[in-house]
Amino acid sequence: MTDQEFWAQYGQGLNAKQRAAVSQITGADLLLAVPGSGKTTVLVHRVGYMVLVGGVEPEHILTMTYTVAATDDMRERCAAIFGHELADRVNFGTINAVALEVIRYFGEVTGREAPPLYPDERLVGGIVAGLLRRQGNYFPTEYDLRLARTAITYVKNQMLNHGEYRTVEAGEIDVEALMDGYEEAMREAGWMDFDDQLVYAHRILSHYPAVQAYFAAKYTHILVDEAQDTSKIQHAIIRLLAGDKPNLFMVGDEDQSIYGFRAAYPEALMDFTKDYEGATVAYLDQNYRSTQGIVEIAQRFVGKNVNRRPKRMVAVRDVAGGVERVQLGTRSDQYDYLVKVAAAVPRDTAVLYRDNECAIPLIQRLFKQDIPFRGVGFNMASFFDHRSVRDALDIMEFAFFPRDRERFMRIYSRLGCRIKREDADYACKQAAGTGTPILNVLLRRYKSQYAKAADVLSAVDALIAISKCGTAEDALAILVEHFCRAGSTWLSPNKQYILSSLSEGTNVHPMAFRTHLKSLAAKIDGHVNPPLGIILSTVHSAKGLEYDDVYLIDVVNGVFNARQRREEQEGDPEEDRRLFYVAMTRAKNHLYVLSYRDHSSDYASELFGKMLAPKPKADSRLADWCETHKAGHYVRHRKYGLLRIVAVDQGAEDATVTLDVAGAPKKFSLKALLDNKIISDE
Repeated sequence: MTDQEFWAQYGQGLNAKQRAAVSQITGADLLLAVPGSGKTTVLVHRVGYMVLVGGVEPEHILTMTYTVAATDDMRERCAAIFGHELADRVNFGTINAVALEVIRYFGEVTGREAPPLYPDERLVGGIVAGLLRRQGNYFPTEYDLRLARTAITYVKNQMLNHGEYRTVEAGEIDVEALMDGYEEAMREAGWMDFDDQLVYAHRILSHYPAVQAYFAAKYTHILVDEAQDTSKIQHAIIRLLAGDKPNLFMVGDEDQSIYGFRAAYPEALMDFTKDYEGATVAYLDQNYRSTQGIVEIAQRFVGKNVNRRPKRMVAVRDVAGGVERVQLGTRSDQYDYLVKVAAAVPRDTAVLYRDNECAIPLIQRLFKQDIPFRGVGFNMASFFDHRSVRDALDIMEFAFFPRDRERFMRIYSRLGCRIKREDADYACKQAAGTGTPILNVLLRRYKSQYAKAADVLSAVDALIAISKCGTAEDALAILVEHFCRAGSTWLSPNKQYILSSLSEGTNVHPMAFRTHLKSLAAKIDGHVNPPLGIILSTVHSAKGLEYDDVYLIDVVNGVFNARQRREEQEGDPEEDRRLFYVAMTRAKNHLYVLSYRDHSSDYASELFGKMLAPKPKADSRLADWCETHKAGHYVRHRKYGLLRIVAVDQGAEDATVTLDVAGAPKKFSLKALLDNKIISDE
């Protein structure tokens, strides 16, 4: 088939830049494709062009992408355009599948077999669980296990050496100890895991030139989709497979790299022309998906990132507008607003959020009002199984069972008393023998250490106050106020809010709150998507998808972006911005950016300007309260009882109230006191 015949039969819908990318089939080429630019269409047409016009045998073409689902999609699209006879002869696969092919071939020609893949996921889970239990002396949750497995994957995919293990952030997990124990256990068992396939394949291709030459000759033309999601070791394997004279076509966009936690390595796109001599870089800059208004605001936002190639996205759809800021009073108001949207959703509409946990208060409201919704990539265990959430439940329950050794040993470090492990063990043993509450034993042990004794006594007072609460809502308010003070990071502000939101108005007893959460988690886990209904998804799960309308929620500091995100203090602010960019470019017709006045939003201010994104307004409740409450007045504190006001200092966004607590002045945030209903008038 001639070039002209190919375009006449297959290329009617392609623009000039797409055609150029399809027809340049030799050498090393990087195609940077903006969202909605038809990159997969280009890749599939390039496969057909290589065979039909370039005369490349289909068996010599290797097309790789990130997931099995994406691989199957490319194969089906190729077959739909060029027929199954052609498509079935091309190797469409993941990089892991190619790595396994390298390992098997090596075994055939050398007789040296690599360890087999582990036989059962539960066995590896058991190994990791045992390692975590030895580290922290607690039974790890599903969330802990996933966090550990993610850390292991990150280490191997980033090709980190032993001295670099400790640089990996994984909550409270000691990654160096985890890796040492895990690798030893896998060696003893004689297994390898999926990431080891990459490690073995890279080692074989690096140290056995004959094997590397075999694959370079077998796959003379290599195509890689979603190159920005490819890890460092995967890029290294691709470099070896391509050989000295590569015919390599990579498609990606560093602006859409949002999987840093999985060891995505977008730097390889930035270094492409350094790694491949004579390489070219081309651009697909036309967005066919979104309105001009959405494209322009998204382009302006991501353009402020530094670690990117300069490029500009251009809208094909000449439709102005399509972007609106929705500013609510509070986060709770946001969820109430979304319930109304979900009840009247007219078409393909999605609510996108940073983390799955952000959707839980909305889901509870939708269940309560029996409003249908469809979930994409739901995984709420990251919240319900999170250690800090379980610790909060244990603290509430320990208040009712102050002699419970198991609960105490799980949460003693959360009580703010600087309790040493040996002291905790001693107190549990003494309490078991005498029937004395565990913290009372510690009070006696610390009687000569005034500061520690005072901390323990304060914790006892708070626990007694919790034990007098009839609802989880009240108990959580005391727990947050006492055990999550400024500087305490064990329960993030986001999880504090979600727990409080899930308890609000339920009248569930503190001792029944765990069961209440389990019931909600089971209901979410068992949810079957109806044919219609609003779509709920994280931005990560929505990548590669598109919707008529998108509501992007929680666009405030500390929830969506890294600023003040206690759980991601080491996060990459540019990846946060890329995530927001990906979220915006999922919308075809309308994009709604939701924030609330009682939280600042750098992103919303940047998008809409200071005038349209004012600083949080002063809470009228604070001014009213300060007007009617003066020094010398009395208020009732839920924990401390009747207290005299020493001073009231009103600021722009909050006020500080100093109360006389047992003869000593103690300062409180008035906003926190009122929000959590901790004080009331006598």
